Parts: sequence; C-alpha cells; structure tokens
Amino acid sequence: MFLNTQVFKKMVTNAWKTHNLNVADMGDRWYIGCGTWAAWIEKAVFPKKALAAVIELTGEMPGDGRAFVAGKGLENDYSPDNVEISSAGIFWDGGAEDVKATSVTLECGGRKLRLLQEWGSWKISMVDDVFVQFVDPGAIDAELESAPGGACIKGGMALWQGDRCMLLAGLYGLPEAGTQESMLLRELEKMELPEMKRGA
Repeated sequence: MFLNTQVFKKMVTNAWKTHNLNVADMGDRWYIGCGTWAAWIEKAVFPKKALAAVIELTGEMPGDGRAFVAGKGLENDYSPDNVEISSAGIFWDGGAEDVKATSVTLECGGRKLRLLQEWGSWKISMVDDVFVQFVDPGAIDAELESAPGGACIKGGMALWQGDRCMLLAGLYGLPEAGTQESMLLRELEKMELPEMKRGA
C-alpha cells in the first residue's frame, strides 16, 4: 500500500477536528476524505494502523454501502445530505496533464507547498506538501501492487493512482499576478526543475 501511515493519520485527524471527516463503505474499498482531499483504499490491503487511526476518531466504520461524516465532539452523521463524497470522474475522459513533484517548496500562510511541474511545458502548479508525502513508494508490497505513477492534474485537482489506492487532492491557488511570489513562479517556469527525492 503506497500510503504513508503517519501522514494519513495526520490528515484524518485534521479533517475530524474540523468536523469534516467523511467515511464510506464502497464495496471492496473504503472512501475517506474531506473537502480538500479524498482517498479510495482497497480494504484487503488497508494498513491496520491506518484503519485503527480512523476508528480511534470515529468509533466505527460504516457498513453495507453506508457513509457518515464525523467530527470532534459530534456523533457520526449518516444523513446523505451532509456526507460529501468526492469524485475523480473528470480524470477518466482524458485531458489531464502529467506532472512531477519537484524538489522546490514554498512557505505560504503557514503551509508548506510543493511545486508540481508539467512535463514538457514546465508549467507550475502548487499542492500542500502533505499530499505529496502521503504517497510513499517505500511502503509498497511489490507482490500485491505496483508503484503509482507520478501525479496528473486537471480541473484544479491532482490525482495519484495505484492498483489498490488512489488519492485526489485540491491544488493550491497560485499567487495574485504582479506579486513577488507570482513573478518568482513565472521565472521558475522558464526552466526544468529537479524532481523531488523521497525523504526530502
């Protein structure tokens, strides 16, 4: 399983603290997400420590195709009107751009942002670094799954997909035109940036 369990635990805890941890039973997969990210993880290979992290917060997992939204101090809400289930459907009809996670990060509003760069055009997008760290090739059991390829982006979203796990994450908005940050990014788009080294 390519997910980094420690990063996953941090992500679900933050979602739960903001009353926006959505969990759904989707047959052979669990759906776990919030407003800025979503993960589809095959039940058969979901790490026990990651599953335990969700149950520790929510007290349960839904069954029989059901879903709930959970939050700190609240009972799990099974109302379909309140549960938010994201879709990666926009990626299935083509038009997505393949990107690499570069070695360049920026600090913005207390967040560490990782620059993603399109192959060929060198165009830059930004995503919260926690999502890039979620993908841990070192955690893959080669007998059970293949390593995910690099991310692809479309419609303000980034997608990492493996055989048994998929992560969808929202891109971070680019700086306003004319700012120092915007001018820096425009300069960086004139060159091919080095690819991120895992552990960096």
